[in-house]
Amino acid sequence: MPTGPLYESQKVEGDTIRIGFQHAGNGLKVAEKNGILPPKPTPDRKLEWLAIPAKDGTWHRAEGKIDGSELLVSCKDVKQPIAVRYAYVSRPVGCMLYNKDGLPAAPFRTDEPRMSRK
Repeated sequence: MPTGPLYESQKVEGDTIRIGFQHAGNGLKVAEKNGILPPKPTPDRKLEWLAIPAKDGTWHRAEGKIDGSELLVSCKDVKQPIAVRYAYVSRPVGCMLYNKDGLPAAPFRTDEPRMSRK
């Protein structure tokens, strides 16, 4: 059964976290979906619903940059990132991360469930 990108791994690279996915072999894209039409690529739009925590556990909005089939996530206010969350809210509207086949990425978190939200 076809599926969109599913979180598989994270690797901390300095002040950035590299996210790897299953089902993103042809690459990722930022796109906007309206109704039943296929997602329309919008490469100049910022990827929303990304967050990254500081060492004290406070979460900050983060920026994402696509690197082929991986996602690079960082925040200028977080110098030593430890985790990433994408669309990890009860109703994420406007998610824009897709694979090149037009299937949306599933919400994910890379942190332990016990990590507090401040």
